Amino acid sequence: MDDNQDSIYSWCIPMGLFFQEAVPQNPPSTNLGGKTIIITGANSGLGLEAARQFLQFNASRVILAVRSIAKGEAAAAQIQLANPDAEVKVMKLDLDSYDSVVAFANQVKQELTDMHALVLNAGMNQYVYETSPTGHERLLQVNFLSHAVLALQLLPLLQRTASKEGSPTRLSLVSSFSHRKHSMTRNPVGRDESIIQHFDNPANFVRQVRYSDTKLLMNAFVAELARRLPLGGSKTDPPVIINCLCPGFVWTDFNHRLPWYIRWPAILLEMLFARSAEVGARTIVHAAAVASEESHGKFMESSHIAE
Repeated sequence: MDDNQDSIYSWCIPMGLFFQEAVPQNPPSTNLGGKTIIITGANSGLGLEAARQFLQFNASRVILAVRSIAKGEAAAAQIQLANPDAEVKVMKLDLDSYDSVVAFANQVKQELTDMHALVLNAGMNQYVYETSPTGHERLLQVNFLSHAVLALQLLPLLQRTASKEGSPTRLSLVSSFSHRKHSMTRNPVGRDESIIQHFDNPANFVRQVRYSDTKLLMNAFVAELARRLPLGGSKTDPPVIINCLCPGFVWTDFNHRLPWYIRWPAILLEMLFARSAEVGARTIVHAAAVASEESHGKFMESSHIAE
């Protein structure tokens, strides 16, 4: 794909967000007392604001899964005031590394007896092809592969908690409306390669839609996992509600790795049209604490199921 086509891809996404649908407030009656919630990428931006809102809804324990413990501790101190009686814990998680993902999951399983919501929020965007220590392309690793492994590692804890307490728990993945702009329409996966092999191949790295590709994979993962774990649970066998969501076009520093000629216009668009982190984070809280079983396996925008 040439640079002109790349530019079309780059701008068609924010152009569609000039007029975003309003995001409703989550019900004031939402009470997360006694609940434990883990959120990845929670030291800044949407993750930090979502953690704050979980605390405002009386969550008893919020775990910030972050790459930098120092930044995580600073974030924890910042949001603790939202619920001084709650436990805000910081745990190290580097999504660039499978070893770190497994170590984090093992620590959670050793230290926690219950978990009511797992929010997979962390992610990144950049325009250069890099490989993670795992050998996979970095955006593929950080945005999708590591989160998929973490979800499968901690799913049994969500299931046990749901069964013990007689009410659903939730696995919510933060995706993006940009999944609709993926590269596979123009460059589908070949018959002689796997999906991972396809996206690990530098020849298939389309810089302005690789982020979209990873979100498409995330949505497919959610749909397939939900299919394999259908609803139909009862009070004695309640389900894990598995969903994904788009927080919308939100003003954060998420795109700080992008080239200046993309980042500066994006900042202008954010100033004019973007949601605040507070509004965007409502969609995360909705998916992980409010959304009904109808959201199982579904993709949500502006806190409702997208068509």
